[in-house]
Amino acid sequence: MIAALLAGPLLVEACQEDTPVAPGDEGAPGLAALAADGEARVVIEPHWLTLDTIGVSDTLAATVIGADGDTIDDASVTWESADTMIAKVDTAGVVTSVEFGKTKVTATYDSVTSYATVEVAKRLTDREILEIFYEATGGEDWTENENWLSDEDLDDWHGVSARQGEVSGLSLDDNNLVGTLPPELGGLDELFGLVLRYNELSGPIPAELSKFRRLRDMFVSGNAGITGRLPPELGYAGGLEYLSVDDTDLSGPVPLTFANLELTRFYFDREGVCIPAALEEWVDSIPQTEDDYQLCTDQIVIDPPSLYLEVHSLGDTARLTAAVIDAEGDTVPDAEIAWSSGDTAIATVDSTGLVATVDYGTTEITATSDSLADTARVEIVFKLSNRQVLDSLYRATGGENWTDTTNWLSD
Repeated sequence: MIAALLAGPLLVEACQEDTPVAPGDEGAPGLAALAADGEARVVIEPHWLTLDTIGVSDTLAATVIGADGDTIDDASVTWESADTMIAKVDTAGVVTSVEFGKTKVTATYDSVTSYATVEVAKRLTDREILEIFYEATGGEDWTENENWLSDEDLDDWHGVSARQGEVSGLSLDDNNLVGTLPPELGGLDELFGLVLRYNELSGPIPAELSKFRRLRDMFVSGNAGITGRLPPELGYAGGLEYLSVDDTDLSGPVPLTFANLELTRFYFDREGVCIPAALEEWVDSIPQTEDDYQLCTDQIVIDPPSLYLEVHSLGDTARLTAAVIDAEGDTVPDAEIAWSSGDTAIATVDSTGLVATVDYGTTEITATSDSLADTARVEIVFKLSNRQVLDSLYRATGGENWTDTTNWLSD
């Protein structure tokens, strides 16, 4: 199966006077739990566990909270790993890394399930993370990139605030950032302010941004290419207070986990983002937010919202998934979903959402459930092999006249 690239827009708006100021050393607040009235819930801490090598272990803790809001002291949960090739979990919630990658670990009490993300990845320095961010967003073409990728202290890099080599602020408004937000950005443990307004960022907001322990401000407005849904994990981003995602192509319900956040400013795109009824009281309590938001209705959502497929040969496949989301923002289990292609001469899709390439071009794939429908744009382009790329380079640069052409164009 070939890799699929996400495409689409997301924007975040914030007021100019909200330039982040580095915090003191106070610890991040604990996480609150959320559940509908009359239901028990399971809260896992931490919500994101990173293991930096293979064969090491750490522990997840699960707390069961009853429908009355009180903790059930002797509650027993069942732990399970979605991919035991990445990480295993025992009956006590002890997680052991098996291979590099990422998976979910669930804790179930009766019929109630919650999950945490387990990531097995080598730890990067803040300097390495910024280098990845620079490459992912076309840093060489930024309007201002003074000292980036140099040996200067990080605090001397344009737009970077740092203390003792750890990044506390990243402020690059209107700086011609073009590309996607790399998930590695979530590894900036001490980041307090992320201010990336009015650029050309695209793709989804990585769930990894919820790993920030001290983040207060996230401003990404004016990036019309950011798309998808607000990640539920962001509801566990400790001290997040200012979140601005308006004027974007974000869509779908605000995750119920956002009730964990004590936001003082929350700006979002009223056309695409909706508020579940269960969060209406919460959003109304935010001092500065959208006044005329829309409440969610039932909808079907395709993930990813678009596919850009570079294929060596036709017949390769990629997977789309779809979920029916009710007005409360909950996924409807076992919903019947039908798939169809707008042009089967370009791509077909089977009953499970598996897309097969037929020819080069663009079409739309539609998922329907009763009267609900959503579409995903699919673009299929030819991808040259490495040998073909080198052949083209040879011919385009007059290879026959090179000083040394040993083995070029040979087998």
